[in-house]
Amino acid sequence: MDIETEIALIANDIPFDGLFAGAGLRKAGGTIEITAARHLHNIDSWFVEGYKQVAEYDVVARLFYHYPDLVQRVAVADYARLKVYQSDADAGGRADGEKIAKYLTAAGICHLMLVGLESNAGLAWLTFYRRADQPFSAAEADTARYLVPAALYRWQRTLVPKVCCPPLTPTSIGLLPLSVLEVDVMFRKSNGMGDKDIARDLGMTTSAVDKTLRALRKRLGADYKRLTHDLIRKYQL
Repeated sequence: MDIETEIALIANDIPFDGLFAGAGLRKAGGTIEITAARHLHNIDSWFVEGYKQVAEYDVVARLFYHYPDLVQRVAVADYARLKVYQSDADAGGRADGEKIAKYLTAAGICHLMLVGLESNAGLAWLTFYRRADQPFSAAEADTARYLVPAALYRWQRTLVPKVCCPPLTPTSIGLLPLSVLEVDVMFRKSNGMGDKDIARDLGMTTSAVDKTLRALRKRLGADYKRLTHDLIRKYQL
């Protein structure tokens, strides 16, 4: 199934006025090198070219760069109110959001939703646009969270021979050398829960929690204070 067909099926569940599909590779400095042909639906070519002039101010794109699994629903009006001060030396600051808002408003866009993924073939994403003042709903975001990545991954697989991708590496994990209790402790710690809260939640003493976290650090080769979902996902036996 080609990407155009995939998009047509997604449109049955998520109505949109315009759409941008892209694939690329993460580069240093927060930039993404677009390596694949872009599929545009009711989006003028000037819109794509013009984005290069404002990309550095786009917090949505930067969040995607760091957290490609996030589904982001954004109102252009919120961009207009977003003021980001670049440094203490810049006393007046710069309304970075206003630059993006003007760019989107010029295309008649009121709302957008970005959905993407990162696989061994790089990054890929769909950005849905609406010109009417009709926000993308939480239900639509939930639908996109499951429908879009599968479509993007199938698209990426057709593009891999055409782009320069990093070597494929395993994305699944083997059996972690942990007990059930250690998994429960690790999950809570990776979600920012404090030791006292973990102890109370699991019926443990704080010293037992500390001992468990130290064991995790030794076994996984990581600082237990910085346990994250990424660390768990990347762990290889």
